[in-house]
Amino acid sequence: MAGRSVDRVHLLASRLTGDGLLGTADIETPDTAIIVRHFDDAPEVRSSEAVHTDEETVLIQYIIPKPESYDALRASGNFPRFPALMRDGGSTPN
Repeated sequence: MAGRSVDRVHLLASRLTGDGLLGTADIETPDTAIIVRHFDDAPEVRSSEAVHTDEETVLIQYIIPKPESYDALRASGNFPRFPALMRDGGSTPN
């Protein structure tokens, strides 16, 4: 989300479905409408739904294609632990 003002992304959960990777994220931002539009417009997002929005946060559920790294991460046992907090493009300890 380059150029977007996002304070915090909390990846709450993800699981593989027949349609792709289903994820849920809680995003703290001063402009929730921009985030919702970003998910709606992103070609890699197969579907998304803003489950909840208020003035500073959006809870969004989305489906994306299975990432290329998914099988390797699963085989290695190095799957992300949820919830995962993302800041500045990377995860940080919760």
